[in-house]
Amino acid sequence: PARAPVNLDAWLRERVGEHVVPDDIRLQLELACGAIVAVDSQRLGQALDNVMVNACQAMQESQASQKIVRISSCSTGQNAEIQITDTGPGIPLDHQAKVFEPLFSTKSFGVGLGLPLVKQVLEQHGGDVILASEPGQGTCVTLRLPLG
Repeated sequence: PARAPVNLDAWLRERVGEHVVPDDIRLQLELACGAIVAVDSQRLGQALDNVMVNACQAMQESQASQKIVRISSCSTGQNAEIQITDTGPGIPLDHQAKVFEPLFSTKSFGVGLGLPLVKQVLEQHGGDVILASEPGQGTCVTLRLPLG
């Protein structure tokens, strides 16, 4: 992929700002990375979009009184991290190991390519994606990118 250096926080603010989020979902930005990262903005944007769409769709099914999608960034030693956290219903334990497999979907309208694409994009950048989900408590997806 064609990569160019970007200020990750500024890029996230702009990219997230382009998102249309349902009225009942509150978007929170907590950007504290402060790093310049070499990325393919288009591909990383697709990955971020896929995770955000999943988070918003999960919240549609949630009975939570507070429907929040939080996008945060930080740098941790050798990496920059973007975390997308939702207050949705979480992912059942038996599904968590499968969500990055192509064609796995629990949605009647999904084809199961969203999260596998996220994984592929992050791996192409020399990074990875980490899923943490607690059924009934929500989900956090971490996109980890190498610094420098």
